[in-house]
Amino acid sequence: MEEIQETPISADLEEEALNEEQDEEEDVEDLATDNQARVDALVELLVKKGIFTEEEFEKAYDEQFEDDEGDSEEEGYTQTTQDQEQQQAPPPQQPAAQPQPSAQPQQPTQ
Repeated sequence: MEEIQETPISADLEEEALNEEQDEEEDVEDLATDNQARVDALVELLVKKGIFTEEEFEKAYDEQFEDDEGDSEEEGYTQTTQDQEQQQAPPPQQPAAQPQPSAQPQQPTQ
């Protein structure tokens, strides 16, 4: 009779956990690669349409990191893009007031 070697359950669980971690790392890498490709395509399209130049994008990109470094050192956190947009956005404009109809009837002109 042939002896069957059994692998301890804990070793199986460790191997399974390791495989899951590797899968998660690959998923994160795939997402990062996909996001980078999308950003590159978006920037290229906006440059072609004349929305901004490559130099303007690079400057804004560099400034973003400078701002983040200052915020994290001074305040202990990094602002989100939404926080920064709210700070930089002009206040919303109120729609022009519509003239209210007068309560008095208009007199016909002669």
